[in-house]
Amino acid sequence: MSPSRKTAARSAASGKAPRPDVVDPAVELTLISGTSLYRPTLPGKGDKLYFLRWEKASPPPALILDDTWANSGEPDEPGYLLFFSALFADTQAPAIEGNLRKLLSQPVTTAFAWVNFNSTTSEVTLSTLLKTTLKDDRPVVDGETTVTVFRGVQTVVFPDRAMLQGVYNQAGLEQVLSTYSSAVSPQQPTGTGVALPLAGGPNGKLVGCLSFLGLTNALDNQPPNRVLKSLMDVAMDPLNPLDQSRNYQTFTGTNYILVETAGGYQLLPGK
Repeated sequence: MSPSRKTAARSAASGKAPRPDVVDPAVELTLISGTSLYRPTLPGKGDKLYFLRWEKASPPPALILDDTWANSGEPDEPGYLLFFSALFADTQAPAIEGNLRKLLSQPVTTAFAWVNFNSTTSEVTLSTLLKTTLKDDRPVVDGETTVTVFRGVQTVVFPDRAMLQGVYNQAGLEQVLSTYSSAVSPQQPTGTGVALPLAGGPNGKLVGCLSFLGLTNALDNQPPNRVLKSLMDVAMDPLNPLDQSRNYQTFTGTNYILVETAGGYQLLPGK
């Protein structure tokens, strides 16, 4: 996001008139009074995203999502992007923040957590904590992390040192993409991997879900050295795995043939 766009978005979040040359508003985060917790000003359908600004002193009344992430070095406002199982009332926020700070440690750069919340007791427990660190000044996963879902459900594993890349649209930060491990390949991220959608907005997105492309066998009883596979668009909500609007597998209409070769396996275009 350019400095002029970021400045305009901050002006909008603070109630000031935005510049007329800025068309797309950034995702705004509003401070919950008496805490260092923020929530989207205009959350999307199913959006239970919160941000815990780790620095307690002088929290600004509003941030934009871009402030919480940087593809190089530390972001302007490091902390934790939190996906909650349920929304909570403002009056519960101070107790929730206190409980979260007992479970979390100071982040190297912004990290992620899926949080189970008991609305009766204000108790929080961490379902999955995806810690981050910097490698060659770029954010990566700090320690192999398996996303927790209830028993019997297939899940996703984030490899140690998997690179994390913010993906932006015209309005700013839209999602963070987890790619291959930087220990395996020195190449730049290719734009494919497991996505963590962050931008909800009034139209709603899959904020708090995992989104990725996956391959599945297209036919039964195929020879092991030449398998027809279909490409699927997959979404998974770790905290609400029975919600069919947030957990699904949709065929994309694209097929591949997985062929065994002398050097391993190769994917070829299929019909």
